[in-house]
Amino acid sequence: MGASIACLRAGGKPRTTRSADEIVDKHKAIIISGFCAIGKTHFSSTKDNLQQGLGMEIFDLDSSSYSSKPGFPENYIAEIRKRAEKPCVILISTHRGLPTQLAREGYYVALVYPGDGPEAKREWLRRLEEREEAGKDSRLYKITDENWDLWYGRTAGEEITSRWTLANDQYLSTIFDDIHTDFRRFKRRTLQQD
Repeated sequence: MGASIACLRAGGKPRTTRSADEIVDKHKAIIISGFCAIGKTHFSSTKDNLQQGLGMEIFDLDSSSYSSKPGFPENYIAEIRKRAEKPCVILISTHRGLPTQLAREGYYVALVYPGDGPEAKREWLRRLEEREEAGKDSRLYKITDENWDLWYGRTAGEEITSRWTLANDQYLSTIFDDIHTDFRRFKRRTLQQD
């Protein structure tokens, strides 16, 4: 066990006392919790450009690779935490409570989802129809159509670090520079507080 570290407030009084082994810098990764069809897969396909420009890897952690295995969602959260130990961008799902939990743990979590209203639903279903091989007959298209209001309400209700609502003509790649700028501000603020 490492030495004890007292975190001081501006007034010089200890805020908390933790072992050095318990201190984890949770300000290295940009975690983007994205609604379906915001362009996570396309964005991750441009990872070479991002890695050269920012020195950050991109990990697209599709929850379907974890949800079919025993131990979900713990296995998914553990992988997110593991990846977040170094500077990177992690693309994750909007599973209920997941973005809120990670933000409460101190991670920067940007929630990206469509605007509200029938026009947004039509646009997102159009995106899924074009993207999915089976189009309107795809499982994802059907469950998104059936669950839109429920999923939208749950997503909009998450308590996260920053919230980004996409217009119908926007994708994750359109707004990433703004998210990155916000992350840098967040990191500066939290490091000043520590």
